[in-house]
Amino acid sequence: MILMHRVLIGTIFYCLLSSIGFGKEVKATLDLTKGLAPLSQQIIKVNKNDVVRLVISSDEPGDLHLHAYHLSVHLDPKMKSVLDFKAFATGRFTFEWHSGIRSSLPQMSHQKALATLEVFPE
Repeated sequence: MILMHRVLIGTIFYCLLSSIGFGKEVKATLDLTKGLAPLSQQIIKVNKNDVVRLVISSDEPGDLHLHAYHLSVHLDPKMKSVLDFKAFATGRFTFEWHSGIRSSLPQMSHQKALATLEVFPE
């Protein structure tokens, strides 16, 4: 129920952003398998002020973070998750995958970047 509530709020946020004159709507997909994205999905290119809707599926539970934007979404293998946001900063920003299996070792808490968001000036 909480996850459905979060998806509904994200959908409302996405619709509001796209209706009040921000950049274009960009839809992208990440289909994660064992914490890895397919090569064809590893770079997401948008322009500054675009409204991004990222639909994510995963075969394992965990969290996906877009650190520079301070965004994260919890992933459940039984359902797709949606991350809606405005691309407000230009540059290259990495998505990191954090497995649902938590480690007590600090060096194990972060894995390598699985995808990159490239935001170009308008």
